[in-house]
Amino acid sequence: MLQAWCDGGDEGIAAALGADPEALVKEVRAALPEARARAYALVDAFLKRVAGCAHDGGVSGA
Repeated sequence: MLQAWCDGGDEGIAAALGADPEALVKEVRAALPEARARAYALVDAFLKRVAGCAHDGGVSGA
């Protein structure tokens, strides 16, 4: 999503905020595995605590 935003010619917004669009994309890509794991954990916790679903293996399958 961020890459599409930058590719769409909107990198001027990031630059106006003092951010380097290429550096932002690299940072987001580097953080993706950890962010994905946290998202899976969040959904698993919701299913267990709020929705009352008993499941094994979680949504991540791990």
